[in-house]
Amino acid sequence: MENALTTRHLDDFAGGYVQGSPFGENSPGTVKKATSHSLRPVTIKQLLASTQAHGDAEWMLGDCEINHITAITHVLNVQVNPTNNIYELGDGTGRIEARHWVDASTEGDEGKTNGVTSHMYARVTGTLKQFGTKKYLNVAHIQPVADPHELIFHLFEAVYVTLEYSRGPVGGGGEPMQGVTFGGSQSAYSHQNQGSGDQYSHMNDIERRIMQFLRSQQGGDGVHVAAIGRAIKADPPVVSDALDKLVEGGDVFITSDNHYAAI
Repeated sequence: MENALTTRHLDDFAGGYVQGSPFGENSPGTVKKATSHSLRPVTIKQLLASTQAHGDAEWMLGDCEINHITAITHVLNVQVNPTNNIYELGDGTGRIEARHWVDASTEGDEGKTNGVTSHMYARVTGTLKQFGTKKYLNVAHIQPVADPHELIFHLFEAVYVTLEYSRGPVGGGGEPMQGVTFGGSQSAYSHQNQGSGDQYSHMNDIERRIMQFLRSQQGGDGVHVAAIGRAIKADPPVVSDALDKLVEGGDVFITSDNHYAAI
């Protein structure tokens, strides 16, 4: 299956991911800050091609910083350990190792891996790290992908945004995009409605309040679930259930343990 996904175009990917075309305030400083705190769909080829100026610098794809990333990959192997899981991942453009630190008290391997096993597809979100000369993914969240169309869409999305980044948006005069802010842009990974209706109309009251609060928070590494509960004045179990649903729906992503940010 992995070979079937490999194309010449995917092999050429090394650009950054951008969404929509809001060309408001896109000075170089704004661009780097906005994109580095956004969730960016990537291929493994892009991750392997990313660079650092030095060990403490941000990872770069082209001219844009990356921080939180998401990818849909074929899980080639899973190694379950007491405190972390190691995944060997491939997507037809390359292979990379991913590590997910888990709660040692979680019962059973399936609970520790969120149901992800070898020879299935999974969506992974996290950050890129390097140990020695080897790059790997530090996983914040991983979950199975049941619908094969999600994999196909992710790869075509990578094609589209890479071309848009290098050549500019359709109808935009052919000027390459230098990066964009993500607030208010249309995202293929969220359910925003850019029409006249309420973009949160499909959500219940708790989910809507969570989204409104998270979108009011700028930058940083996400908001702790307890702080979200205090802000919207809701019980922790209710907030946790709503966040799980928002993560599954692609409206929110996990930045680190119990920290969340809006896409």
